[in-house]
Amino acid sequence: MVVDDEAPIRDWLVYCIQKCEAASSVTSAVNGEEAYRRILEQKPNVVFTDIRMPGMSGLDVIREARAQGFTGKVIILSGYSDFKYAQEAIRYGVQYYLTKPIDEDELEEILRSIKENLDKDAATANTREHYREKARETIIRDLLTNDIDLSHINTTDLHLTADTYQVVIYEKYSHNTADASYRFSDLLRVTNQDNNSYDNITLQYHEVILLKGTFAIQKFNDFLERYRRERRPQENSPLDSLFITYGARVSDLSEVYISYIQAKQLLERRFFCEQEQHTIGYAELPDPDSLKSILNDAFLNRYATSLFEYLQAFNRNMLAETLTQLTNELYHAADSIDSIRLFLTDLYLQIKEQANRL
Repeated sequence: MVVDDEAPIRDWLVYCIQKCEAASSVTSAVNGEEAYRRILEQKPNVVFTDIRMPGMSGLDVIREARAQGFTGKVIILSGYSDFKYAQEAIRYGVQYYLTKPIDEDELEEILRSIKENLDKDAATANTREHYREKARETIIRDLLTNDIDLSHINTTDLHLTADTYQVVIYEKYSHNTADASYRFSDLLRVTNQDNNSYDNITLQYHEVILLKGTFAIQKFNDFLERYRRERRPQENSPLDSLFITYGARVSDLSEVYISYIQAKQLLERRFFCEQEQHTIGYAELPDPDSLKSILNDAFLNRYATSLFEYLQAFNRNMLAETLTQLTNELYHAADSIDSIRLFLTDLYLQIKEQANRL
């Protein structure tokens, strides 16, 4: 931005800056008031400003802009080579102090030097942001696994401060790569500027979402409600290729891991879901205190005998009732899902063996 109340000088500076291709864009202001307003709005990387202008002086502009958080580089232009001006300019972080008339070669050298410094600053900022994002992912991961000391974390800086939290895990299980083109934010219909609405990381090969705040969680509930109304997703709908589990809402960051554990347990219990079921929530988790290990030979023989007898008698009602009872017992079993799978395989083989003896 070039700030000068004298149009010829202002236009000449704009021309010189554009000619040496040191800037991607150049704007101008005709007085201090306009410059101050536009600096706050546009946040230019570099400001050339005259000192003496009607109303706000160049130093006034820089002083007030600095007070509002402006961090751009500043070059003061003046027809007065008074040390007092230079001294005050340095106090506001002014990089250069040029006296009029300005030498074009000197101006070009300054512009190229500033551009070089800005490029270095940008590269440093990108590197810093890269490592910051890596650190952020590690912090979110430790938060989910309850392996973190929150007293050492600046939760505000990491956008982790909210009134409520909820963990969601989702799996994409379609082999059609086109199904993976959507983003979770598209499904929720929520923006996620600066990770304020949710964080998304991969943990133990699962896609994990940490919802933050009432707004994001309400959007997730709206999404679930839309699914329940449709029940059977339309063809090529994202829900056709998604399976979603979610833990309970928690009010404190230190409890986030509880919501994550619930969502993870539900993912493991996907085995019990009905056909076309794409979501399962914490309310469907059995009470941990009610779980007991039940799989043994006696349990297997009891069900194998009952089911075979009802099959032999063509008793459909008792078959259905027995299978429902078995499903309920297995759902509330403390045995692992792998053990339950093996049990069902053994059950099938034992019934088949009895049938082959007939």
